[in-house]
Amino acid sequence: MPYPFFYLNEIGITIGGGTQFPQVEPKRLIIPQDIGIKDSVYKDRVTTLEAEISALQSELDKLKTYKLKFEIDAGRSQIYVEGNPYEDFSVGFHLYIRFENSDIHPLTVRSVIVSLMKRNEDESVSEIQPIDRLTHTTVIENDEQVDHSWENRNLSVGGRELTLYHTVEGHIKVLGDYREILDKDCFLRVTVDAMNQPPHSLDFNVKWQNISLGWIGITPRT
Repeated sequence: MPYPFFYLNEIGITIGGGTQFPQVEPKRLIIPQDIGIKDSVYKDRVTTLEAEISALQSELDKLKTYKLKFEIDAGRSQIYVEGNPYEDFSVGFHLYIRFENSDIHPLTVRSVIVSLMKRNEDESVSEIQPIDRLTHTTVIENDEQVDHSWENRNLSVGGRELTLYHTVEGHIKVLGDYREILDKDCFLRVTVDAMNQPPHSLDFNVKWQNISLGWIGITPRT
């Protein structure tokens, strides 16, 4: 295998504590050419790895394609806040949600989670951790009202189906003084976990300054 040649125009050597000036003999610097892949075995391996990466990227792109989407009717959805200052508080919600399946096959909604989120000073977003959370829907079965939890709902949505609106009711209970926690950087997040795709979220602003009025509306966060 031929070796490339590198030439150095200058070289400096510093020696401390010596009494004799060092003698430097100019010589050609030879570095074996192991930079770059020439061997056919390595080239074949790289080609194989590139193909595997491409295939994985395609699978990832498929997962990022949401075939089951959801919509919140912000015009009808409302929340309220109740609690004792300096202790804890609850954010109650009554939301309206519907699902649309663009696939020809049925898909399952595993869960719907409502969270209280906060934008931090560094622009990151984190959840305000609840001490209790309840999320359910009320349906009519055999002429009676029945509550079903959204945490393990397993709601089937047929192929090419756009569902009617379902209710998402419940509360989020948090430790602390709501007057200090619920500010302009705090917002509501609704997350849907469905089969064969990553969880998908929608965010909503709330005019927390109006909580004394009782039920208040939400608006999509852009």
